[in-house]
Amino acid sequence: MSDEVRGAAVPAVELSRSLLDAKLSIPEPRADAVSRRPLIDAARSSACRVIGVTAPAGYGKSTLLAEWAQADDRPVGWVSLDRFDDDPATFLYLLATAYSRISATDVGLLGEMTGIRSSVLGRAAPRLASALGTSPTPFVLMLDDLHEVNDPGCHDALGIVIGGIPRGS
Repeated sequence: MSDEVRGAAVPAVELSRSLLDAKLSIPEPRADAVSRRPLIDAARSSACRVIGVTAPAGYGKSTLLAEWAQADDRPVGWVSLDRFDDDPATFLYLLATAYSRISATDVGLLGEMTGIRSSVLGRAAPRLASALGTSPTPFVLMLDDLHEVNDPGCHDALGIVIGGIPRGS
């Protein structure tokens, strides 16, 4: 982890409401899509807190996740990532916003993700991990196209956030 990332202030993330809604909306599975129900059932029955879905482009990863999101009885937060989200502050803001849409999080959470006094790894990522860890109900947080995020600071932040995911989520 670089000193630059550790001490970097989290800027106010500027995303338009329509872009944010698009990035955080679960896509509707296509009617003609092949069901991935056996894979979904296997993933849901796993005791793992994190499940990765990898395959070449066009193999139905996003379709699988969208079908899973519809089938799951837990609240599902969704983030569609792209190369423009390859920034620790933006990345954490998206994760926190997705989580805030499915949980009664305290109002201060999103503010801490964008506050100019908050560092990405020193404060924002641990704060989000803490919020996830104290969730009153199990949830699912799906990150579609995570391969688009390559910044080491994003990976470090994700590692911290994953540490807060409670059992059953």
